[in-house]
Amino acid sequence: MGVKIGGYKPGGAAAGSAGGTAASAVGDSLFWKTLELINRPSSASFGAVTALQEGDDPFDRAMKALRGEAEYSGRDVLENFGVDPESTAGKYGGFALDVLNPLDPLNYVGGLGAATKAGRAAKLVGKAAEHWDDAARAGERGLVTFAGHRVPVPFDAQILGGMERAGKAVAESSMGRGFATLFGGKRGAVAAQAGLAGIPDEAVRATFDAEEEAARIANKFQLDTEAEIRAFDALRGEDRGALLETIGRAYRGDVDYVAAANDYIRMGTPGFAERKAAWDAADTFMKKQSGFLSQLEGTGMDAYALPYSGHFPRLPQVKPGMDTPNLGEKVFEEQWNALQGPSRNAFNKLLLPGSIEPVAVQTLTDAGKAEYFRLGKKYFDEAQREDPQYIAEFLRKHRKTPGELNASGNTALSYETSPAVVFKKMRDDAMANVKGDALVKSLERVGIAKPWDDGVHLPAVDENGRNLFVKVDQGRYAAKPLAIPVDQARALQKMLDVLSPSQDKALMGAMINQAMPQLLKDAGLMQWWKAAAIFGGGPSYFSRNFFTGVVKNMYEGMGIANPQTPRFYAAAVDTIGKSLRGQWGANDYITLRNGTKLSKKRLYQEYMIRQMHGGGLPDIDIIEAGAGPSKKLRERVFRVPRKINEQVEMSVRLPLAMKTIEDTLAEAQKRGIAVPEVIDALQESAQGVIGQAGDIVDRAFKNADQQVKLSHFDYTDLAPFEEGLRRTWVPFYTWMRKNIPSETVNMLQRPGKYMPFVRAYYETFDQAGIVPEDLPEWMASNFAVPIGETQDGRRKVLDLTGFLPFMDVFETMNALVGEPRTGEGRLSTIGRYVGTRFNPFLSEGAEQALQKEFLTARDFGDLPTEMFGASLSPQSAGLINLFRPARELDRLNPGGVFTEIGNATGQFEGDVRPRRNEPGEAERWLRFGTGLKFYGADPDQANLSRNERAKKAARLRKMAMRAKREGRGGEARYLENQANEVEGA
Repeated sequence: MGVKIGGYKPGGAAAGSAGGTAASAVGDSLFWKTLELINRPSSASFGAVTALQEGDDPFDRAMKALRGEAEYSGRDVLENFGVDPESTAGKYGGFALDVLNPLDPLNYVGGLGAATKAGRAAKLVGKAAEHWDDAARAGERGLVTFAGHRVPVPFDAQILGGMERAGKAVAESSMGRGFATLFGGKRGAVAAQAGLAGIPDEAVRATFDAEEEAARIANKFQLDTEAEIRAFDALRGEDRGALLETIGRAYRGDVDYVAAANDYIRMGTPGFAERKAAWDAADTFMKKQSGFLSQLEGTGMDAYALPYSGHFPRLPQVKPGMDTPNLGEKVFEEQWNALQGPSRNAFNKLLLPGSIEPVAVQTLTDAGKAEYFRLGKKYFDEAQREDPQYIAEFLRKHRKTPGELNASGNTALSYETSPAVVFKKMRDDAMANVKGDALVKSLERVGIAKPWDDGVHLPAVDENGRNLFVKVDQGRYAAKPLAIPVDQARALQKMLDVLSPSQDKALMGAMINQAMPQLLKDAGLMQWWKAAAIFGGGPSYFSRNFFTGVVKNMYEGMGIANPQTPRFYAAAVDTIGKSLRGQWGANDYITLRNGTKLSKKRLYQEYMIRQMHGGGLPDIDIIEAGAGPSKKLRERVFRVPRKINEQVEMSVRLPLAMKTIEDTLAEAQKRGIAVPEVIDALQESAQGVIGQAGDIVDRAFKNADQQVKLSHFDYTDLAPFEEGLRRTWVPFYTWMRKNIPSETVNMLQRPGKYMPFVRAYYETFDQAGIVPEDLPEWMASNFAVPIGETQDGRRKVLDLTGFLPFMDVFETMNALVGEPRTGEGRLSTIGRYVGTRFNPFLSEGAEQALQKEFLTARDFGDLPTEMFGASLSPQSAGLINLFRPARELDRLNPGGVFTEIGNATGQFEGDVRPRRNEPGEAERWLRFGTGLKFYGADPDQANLSRNERAKKAARLRKMAMRAKREGRGGEARYLENQANEVEGA
């Protein structure tokens, strides 16, 4: 007897049957049917071996296996060698052969459009062929590949080229652009918007490259200043505000620096050590920022991010009765002198989404702001010197009242007193300037922006007399402005809206937000629920996250067959430990296969700088400038689990990054490219990522960044529409959006990677002497495997569904094709699929109205309602289940406390909670700690297998027929209805 995929066994008889009946019901699932087909080559290879062992025709057996008429396994091969199939060697040896079958062609075959070893190698050290047909001719890609080489299928280059052109045609159609705008991530949305305006693809790529390069430089600055920001946390009371005021005066030159430092620190007085540490941290931050901004000198962008640009307090809070216009005039004059260039141009503000308005402008009414920008330079650059009276009148007319000023937390005259918040804001402004400068330069480099020429660009108008060019007075080009075509300027605006979307510019996402009831679109409510849903399950979330990441790494060659895998994971754990302690030793290196010593500190720095965490749970600042009280509290409450999960994600992303770096350097050596003996840490003085574009080290880290984000996803790459979905209607949209297409493509291109899991699944049933249909259908629909029996003879099951990323595809496919096992229609299964992934508050409302649970399609009355030792109404239980911490606590039932309460109060009868698949105490804690689900199915209707339900329904119908013959029509109808309910449970 061998592994049965879809219920088949050798000879074609259905597993568990006596007379060779048709394939079992699990085979009706599209997903399992597909896997059964995929497994046939493995069965055929074993069939050929058994035929040779027995002197039979190997071709005949292989063909029977390929047709699904018989199935052969590793245990059959071992049995022919004289190994008892029921012995330990027979069971586990056969299991190992089934899972790792070295004769299975799928372990060496790639599917549609698979990249070959040559293609992957070309991409590692340079640029592979850009188009599929060219790649096929170069041997870098094939319609089918075998052992990493292209199989010469006739006309495969033409077929691949046709597939690519067809896909491109769809992508460039109006429908394709629409989907790209909605579901293509930032890059897809930007490309679609730019394409409509005629911006070339290379310009879009250049813009993204500039954005990514600037982001890396900015992230380096953030990483370099984290220690300084943390140093402010020890300050208390008046010392916090005094630090900002004193160091602000010192750096503005209002007072002597040394005198200011001594005056603030006050050596020998209580708290002087904390004040000295904070002063030194602020001073170090200033010096680091000065070096960071040195690349902007002379651009006009360096001035307004420096410390005298309005971050530090100089004036007291406005009080009623104070002469506001005169006070405001002083503020305005000082601020305007410090803010040259960027803030005076509305288009410049678009190019610099993070830029700030002059503080004086922030205190104007809306009408005043409009007038301010209309008048612009003429009155506010010249009149402030020539006609100060005009400025005073303007401010008196348009200034907000003291009450309005004090009502806002972000006004000119009411300053933030937390040094951490202020310095973070300075850092954000500085990084925004660097990114803006890189963007401006990229626009000129690709030819979108050209030096402004009055003689060329001023007369250029369309048939309606409108200018064809926009004049941009941006940063380094303040002295010689740029000209940008109007259409491309509009497209650029859309591109930037996508790169840095605001809630009011999220296009379709904003419309979705508007359609959502006010309470449910509240950023706080949904994020509180989501954080509780993620982390409320205790360590089980981290365990499942880690295991899923390990599985994805296995797809990339980091399985048990790779001897480097343990070293990579061990090095990752050590790197994380060193980063947490901030202690890097002289020998903190990992030696790669080619002999290069890779600094673990450099690996960590590049991971953070390039944001290889993908944005899923980045190393966020717990308190952000401008964050509301709800967000601040939420971040503090979930700070510990966030940090833990960040380390969990790092523990699976860092090993893959190391493998990619190693592969790149190994390939470079093969091609005669010099590789370094040591890749050391970044120098503290470096202003960006060391290495030029052509440098093999930079290439290796770039490959690592791309591969990590490809395999483990970049959660920041969402279009504005998708952001709207994630914030409101579909809280866990990002994982589905990223994982389902990724796993689908993997299955098409690397089917052999998945079969070990499936073979192990069926081998477990085989050794238990049952088939999946012997489990309740809700179990058989998942990746649940039998692990023995309980003391009272019930089947014990372990459910691994949440640990396998490809199960998302399985669930989606089954929803789209309906549920043939129960006869449930496609519309119903799709509705349940959507309902379980929808906004939980909206879904709960619909469930309460329908009195039916989306997940199982069971009526509320059939659900367990005994919670915390009390019997609740189904409606109350449903509402409590929304809050995961409460749900997990009830399921954990520590020490059986809720069972004891229920028995003591008479809520329950007996020593178990009714309608619960509740395992023992040790298994409940194991589930809480790991996420592994254990079940011992109760013999109620919902937990009957299909066969048991069929037998029960047959008995009920037999009783109904007898009642009908005896003239008991009411009882007959009742029994018939009961039979129907059993079949549709």
